[in-house]
Amino acid sequence: MSKAESAARFLQTSGDRAYCDDCLIMLMGLSGPEEAAQIASELAATDGFARETGECCLCHERKQTTRAR
Repeated sequence: MSKAESAARFLQTSGDRAYCDDCLIMLMGLSGPEEAAQIASELAATDGFARETGECCLCHERKQTTRAR
């Protein structure tokens, strides 16, 4: 399973929770901000995910976040 597929499954099982790239890096073992942003952007290009500015459910900072719809 690719990292993008793992991230998609994680977000789908997280309900409506939104995660920032930094927290996705930590949770998913991604290599860094570029990889996290790339995966999040790819997911957001599909109907099942949204990428928007909001509060991360983990760090509670207002940043660019990704969540399942």
